Amino acid sequence: MEKIRFAPFDTGAAAAPFSFLRIFSRREKTPGRKDAPEGSGGKKDSARRIVSFETVTLRTSGMRGISEYEIVGKGGAAEVTQYGIRFRENAETRVPRRRAVCGEETVLKLLNDCKILSWDGFDGPHPRGVLDGIMFRFTASVNGGKTVSARGSQNFPRHYRDFTDGLYELLKDAKEEDGEG
Repeated sequence: MEKIRFAPFDTGAAAAPFSFLRIFSRREKTPGRKDAPEGSGGKKDSARRIVSFETVTLRTSGMRGISEYEIVGKGGAAEVTQYGIRFRENAETRVPRRRAVCGEETVLKLLNDCKILSWDGFDGPHPRGVLDGIMFRFTASVNGGKTVSARGSQNFPRHYRDFTDGLYELLKDAKEEDGEG
Protein backbone atom coordinates (compact mmCIF):
# COMPACT_ATOMS: atom_id res chain seq x y z
CA MET A 1 0.00 0.00 0.00
CA GLU A 2 1.35 3.39 -0.97
CA LYS A 3 1.90 5.88 1.85
CA ILE A 4 -0.44 8.89 1.62
CA ARG A 5 1.31 12.23 1.96
CA PHE A 6 -0.45 15.43 2.81
CA ALA A 7 2.33 17.88 1.96
CA PRO A 8 0.72 20.17 -0.63
CA PHE A 9 3.48 19.90 -3.23
CA ASP A 10 4.67 16.31 -2.94
CA THR A 11 3.97 14.81 -6.36
CA GLY A 12 6.31 11.88 -5.87
CA ALA A 13 8.08 12.89 -9.08
CA ALA A 14 11.78 13.53 -9.43
CA ALA A 15 12.84 17.15 -9.11
CA ALA A 16 12.13 19.07 -12.28
CA PRO A 17 11.94 22.75 -13.17
CA PHE A 18 9.08 24.42 -11.30
CA SER A 19 5.77 24.72 -13.09
CA PHE A 20 2.49 25.70 -11.46
CA LEU A 21 0.59 23.24 -13.68
CA ARG A 22 2.90 20.31 -12.84
CA ILE A 23 2.21 20.47 -9.13
CA PHE A 24 -0.85 18.20 -9.08
CA SER A 25 -0.79 16.74 -12.57
CA ARG A 26 -0.96 13.21 -11.10
CA ARG A 27 -3.85 13.75 -8.68
CA GLU A 28 -6.91 11.57 -8.83
CA LYS A 29 -10.37 13.06 -9.11
CA THR A 30 -12.30 13.30 -5.87
CA PRO A 31 -15.78 11.69 -5.92
CA GLY A 32 -18.38 14.38 -6.50
CA ARG A 33 -15.79 16.85 -7.78
CA LYS A 34 -15.91 18.03 -11.34
CA ASP A 35 -13.34 20.13 -13.11
CA ALA A 36 -15.13 22.11 -15.75
CA PRO A 37 -14.27 21.40 -19.35
CA GLU A 38 -11.78 23.72 -21.03
CA GLY A 39 -13.29 27.09 -21.86
CA SER A 40 -16.36 26.64 -19.66
CA GLY A 41 -15.91 30.10 -18.19
CA GLY A 42 -18.38 31.43 -20.68
CA LYS A 43 -16.20 33.68 -22.81
CA LYS A 44 -13.58 32.60 -25.32
CA ASP A 45 -10.76 34.55 -23.67
CA SER A 46 -8.32 31.66 -23.50
CA ALA A 47 -6.36 32.90 -26.53
CA ARG A 48 -5.65 36.22 -24.78
CA ARG A 49 -3.11 36.69 -22.03
CA ILE A 50 -3.06 38.68 -18.84
CA VAL A 51 -0.40 41.36 -19.14
CA SER A 52 -1.16 43.28 -15.94
CA PHE A 53 -3.21 42.97 -12.77
CA GLU A 54 -4.36 45.31 -10.05
CA THR A 55 -5.98 42.92 -7.54
CA VAL A 56 -6.83 39.24 -7.40
CA THR A 57 -9.02 37.85 -4.61
CA LEU A 58 -10.00 34.26 -3.84
CA ARG A 59 -12.35 33.55 -0.94
CA THR A 60 -12.92 29.96 0.15
CA SER A 61 -15.27 28.66 2.80
CA GLY A 62 -16.01 25.24 4.14
CA MET A 63 -16.37 23.20 7.29
CA ARG A 64 -13.04 24.43 8.70
CA GLY A 65 -13.65 28.13 8.24
CA ILE A 66 -13.20 30.93 5.76
CA SER A 67 -9.96 32.09 4.15
CA GLU A 68 -9.30 34.88 1.73
CA TYR A 69 -6.26 35.26 -0.49
CA GLU A 70 -5.45 38.64 -1.97
CA ILE A 71 -2.78 39.59 -4.49
CA VAL A 72 -2.16 43.30 -4.99
CA GLY A 73 0.11 44.70 -7.69
CA LYS A 74 2.65 47.16 -6.30
CA GLY A 75 4.63 48.60 -9.23
CA GLY A 76 6.69 45.62 -10.45
CA ALA A 77 6.08 43.59 -7.31
CA ALA A 78 3.08 41.77 -5.89
CA GLU A 79 1.99 41.42 -2.29
CA VAL A 80 0.28 38.09 -1.58
CA THR A 81 -1.70 37.87 1.67
CA GLN A 82 -3.71 35.08 3.25
CA TYR A 83 -6.41 36.26 5.63
CA GLY A 84 -8.47 34.33 8.16
CA ILE A 85 -12.01 35.59 8.57
CA ARG A 86 -13.30 36.19 12.09
CA PHE A 87 -16.80 37.07 13.18
CA ARG A 88 -17.29 39.30 16.21
CA GLU A 89 -20.44 41.13 17.22
CA ASN A 90 -22.13 40.39 13.87
CA ALA A 91 -19.21 41.87 11.95
CA GLU A 92 -16.68 40.18 9.74
CA THR A 93 -12.97 40.98 10.15
CA ARG A 94 -10.08 39.96 7.91
CA VAL A 95 -7.09 38.91 10.00
CA PRO A 96 -3.74 38.58 8.17
CA ARG A 97 -2.22 35.09 8.51
CA ARG A 98 0.66 35.11 6.03
CA ARG A 99 2.15 37.69 3.73
CA ALA A 100 4.77 37.45 1.00
CA VAL A 101 6.14 39.74 -1.68
CA CYS A 102 7.16 38.38 -5.05
CA GLY A 103 7.79 39.66 -8.55
CA GLU A 104 4.90 40.73 -10.74
CA GLU A 105 6.07 38.28 -13.43
CA THR A 106 5.62 35.35 -11.02
CA VAL A 107 1.96 36.24 -10.49
CA LEU A 108 1.38 36.88 -14.22
CA LYS A 109 2.80 33.42 -14.96
CA LEU A 110 0.46 31.84 -12.39
CA LEU A 111 -2.58 33.68 -13.76
CA ASN A 112 -1.80 32.78 -17.37
CA ASP A 113 -0.76 29.17 -16.65
CA CYS A 114 -4.09 28.66 -14.89
CA LYS A 115 -6.01 30.32 -17.76
CA ILE A 116 -7.77 32.72 -15.41
CA LEU A 117 -9.40 34.65 -18.27
CA SER A 118 -11.38 31.52 -19.18
CA TRP A 119 -12.89 31.50 -15.67
CA ASP A 120 -14.92 34.66 -16.32
CA GLY A 121 -18.60 33.94 -15.76
CA PHE A 122 -18.03 30.46 -14.27
CA ASP A 123 -20.87 29.53 -11.90
CA GLY A 124 -20.42 26.00 -10.56
CA PRO A 125 -23.54 24.74 -8.80
CA HIS A 126 -23.24 22.35 -5.87
CA PRO A 127 -23.23 18.73 -7.12
CA ARG A 128 -26.19 16.57 -6.22
CA GLY A 129 -25.48 14.10 -3.42
CA VAL A 130 -22.51 16.02 -1.97
CA LEU A 131 -23.38 16.98 1.59
CA ASP A 132 -20.58 19.47 2.24
CA GLY A 133 -17.61 20.86 0.42
CA ILE A 134 -15.72 24.01 -0.44
CA MET A 135 -17.36 27.13 -1.79
CA PHE A 136 -15.32 29.76 -3.57
CA ARG A 137 -15.64 33.27 -4.97
CA PHE A 138 -12.95 34.67 -7.25
CA THR A 139 -12.52 38.20 -8.63
CA ALA A 140 -9.63 39.76 -10.47
CA SER A 141 -9.03 43.14 -12.00
CA VAL A 142 -6.64 42.58 -14.90
CA ASN A 143 -5.40 44.20 -18.12
CA GLY A 144 -6.23 47.75 -17.11
CA GLY A 145 -9.72 47.26 -15.70
CA LYS A 146 -11.22 44.02 -17.05
CA THR A 147 -12.96 42.15 -14.23
CA VAL A 148 -12.89 38.36 -14.12
CA SER A 149 -15.39 36.70 -11.75
CA ALA A 150 -16.12 33.10 -10.90
CA ARG A 151 -17.87 31.23 -8.13
CA GLY A 152 -18.87 27.73 -7.23
CA SER A 153 -19.65 25.18 -4.59
CA GLN A 154 -17.59 21.99 -4.80
CA ASN A 155 -17.55 22.62 -8.55
CA PHE A 156 -14.50 24.44 -9.89
CA PRO A 157 -13.21 25.90 -13.17
CA ARG A 158 -10.40 24.11 -14.96
CA HIS A 159 -7.00 24.74 -13.28
CA TYR A 160 -8.58 25.93 -10.01
CA ARG A 161 -6.53 23.44 -8.02
CA ASP A 162 -3.38 24.52 -9.85
CA PHE A 163 -4.16 28.12 -8.90
CA THR A 164 -4.64 27.34 -5.20
CA ASP A 165 -1.48 25.22 -5.23
CA GLY A 166 0.37 28.19 -6.74
CA LEU A 167 -0.92 30.46 -3.96
CA TYR A 168 0.32 27.98 -1.35
CA GLU A 169 3.68 27.86 -3.11
CA LEU A 170 3.97 31.66 -3.00
CA LEU A 171 3.08 31.72 0.71
CA LYS A 172 4.85 28.58 1.93
CA ASP A 173 7.93 30.36 3.28
CA ALA A 174 6.04 33.39 4.61
CA LYS A 175 6.19 33.92 8.35
CA GLU A 176 2.89 33.38 10.13
CA GLU A 177 1.51 36.60 11.53
CA ASP A 178 0.19 36.69 15.09
CA GLY A 179 -3.44 36.88 13.96
CA GLU A 180 -4.51 39.26 16.70
CA GLY A 181 -6.96 41.83 15.55
